[in-house]
Amino acid sequence: MYRYLIKKTKFRHKVRLYFKGFIIDGDNLYKDNLSKREERSLYRYCRLRNLSIDKLNMDQKRSSDYRKKFFDNNKPTCNHNTKYRCVYCGRKLSPVKVTVDHLYPVDKAMKSDRVCKKMKRQGINNVNDVNNLVPACERCNKSKSNHMGKWIVKGKLGQLKWYWPVVDTIKIIVFICLIIIAHRLLKG
Repeated sequence: MYRYLIKKTKFRHKVRLYFKGFIIDGDNLYKDNLSKREERSLYRYCRLRNLSIDKLNMDQKRSSDYRKKFFDNNKPTCNHNTKYRCVYCGRKLSPVKVTVDHLYPVDKAMKSDRVCKKMKRQGINNVNDVNNLVPACERCNKSKSNHMGKWIVKGKLGQLKWYWPVVDTIKIIVFICLIIIAHRLLKG
């Protein structure tokens, strides 16, 4: 089901589109499920009048129970199974501090069929699928916002069981090497 949303319309457009079955919502107008002919006509109308229109896939809307779904299907993995780990930075979080993040952002999935197809190829049926939900700290969740790109890669890697122990081991090795180098420089 698609919703056609026209943003920041003037009064004369609101009146004209209201009589064509659009619903007024503040400065915006919307209508669900247009035929192909109506869709072409609406796009032409908006293009000629410099109106902004979005075609939203309402099947990709955020559900109200996605947090519960996440916690039911994902058990804590750190500190003897009492803490979650942020998939983006690796910080250990108690279940109270976890923010459940949509790996593929909700608004991108609603606005782009390309993103929906990419999700399907990854085995994700919709944005509220448990495969699209990941634990994140509040800072990373705010930084990620609705971005994709490197954040998707970070999220996919962060979900792998072996990834964070390897990263921690590399950090320890680098730290030891720096101590040895500093010791040699100070000595000689």
